Amino acid sequence: IHPAQAQEKLANYNAAIGESSISVVSSGAFMAVQFATAWSSVIRGVGVVAGGPYWCAKADSFFGFGTSLSNALGPCLQGPLDVNDFIAKADAEAASGAIDPLRFVSRQKVYIFHGYNDAVVGPAATDAAAAFYRHYLGEANRGNLYYQTAVGAGHSLVVAQDSPSAGLNKCNENKTPFIDACGHDQAGIILQHIYGPLNRPGPGPLTGTM
Repeated sequence: IHPAQAQEKLANYNAAIGESSISVVSSGAFMAVQFATAWSSVIRGVGVVAGGPYWCAKADSFFGFGTSLSNALGPCLQGPLDVNDFIAKADAEAASGAIDPLRFVSRQKVYIFHGYNDAVVGPAATDAAAAFYRHYLGEANRGNLYYQTAVGAGHSLVVAQDSPSAGLNKCNENKTPFIDACGHDQAGIILQHIYGPLNRPGPGPLTGTM
């Protein structure tokens, strides 16, 4: 890059890494569970929108890529899934030191979402994710899991608008950009579940650069 085009370095904002959370949809939601489990010591919460459990694709190495891809595009989307496989794998990985100790998962705040019009990821996947987290949260922390299945969304993130517009689909649709207008502030609900009551937005338009 020419010096004149050099990008400004990202500033240090002194953010507390232990307050981190990760929330994504679809394949990203599967990834979010992987990340939040593997790095559980620094992840406070996770939002799993149309995703499944840890190690769902059962990918251990590059050489198992074909098998893991068939798992990812098959059982991981529609089942059947045996959550005991994923729990055993997580236990073994934690015991070997490959991932963080799983006691940290028990303190996480977990939001899982399945829209009942989702034509891509079936309820078997999100059910397995919920069962995985129930195992590690235990009875004492069962309130840390919020599993939402009563919204008629398609395969999508859901937003507070209640009617489609440019860049937004109808609530029950399963197509790009995978953002459905269901009159439901999903991002706000996830953040509030993880962090508690949120500050009200400031007045006026947002400013600044990214």
